[in-house]
Amino acid sequence: MAALPAGWLADKYRRDCILRGAVIGTVAGITLTLALLFRLPIEALFGACALLGTYTGFNNAPLEALFADCIPLGKR
Repeated sequence: MAALPAGWLADKYRRDCILRGAVIGTVAGITLTLALLFRLPIEALFGACALLGTYTGFNNAPLEALFADCIPLGKR
């Protein structure tokens, strides 16, 4: 669900800026997941995993577009 807004933002703004935000969010999600892994309540862990999934979705679309921009038009 996060890939559609991420693709729109990547087209509207610079892709590397969107990727930087996605990396920061991914690191925050991983840190929060690891911190909550052995603690209760389980709902907080679900929220942390949802946060991690959202930022992973924000990472995929701009990264694929950035890779496509690196390949010349005749070789895509």
